[in-house]
Amino acid sequence: MHHDIDIQQHDHPSADDLANISRQFRALNDQQSGVFPSKALHQIAYSPDRQIVGGLVGDISWGWLHIDTLWVAESYRLSGIGTSLMDRAKAEAIAMDVE
Repeated sequence: MHHDIDIQQHDHPSADDLANISRQFRALNDQQSGVFPSKALHQIAYSPDRQIVGGLVGDISWGWLHIDTLWVAESYRLSGIGTSLMDRAKAEAIAMDVE
């Protein structure tokens, strides 16, 4: 056990810290299982007046499409925005030959 390690809870970790953890995780998995193409997904739906009304955050990696967050503003729900966001993510995965 490493008694000199300081573990802290962060409610708002920095983007750099999160990216570093993800990079290290991917490197380990790539080393263990082979390199798979990967891509971050950040899709944002805008209203005509450029307000954000929906979005999708996820990634394509290790042969999988992973959706972390899918959100559509209440006033735009049932308008097909969520379906469009998912369809676009799926199309990206298919283009990368991911199941």
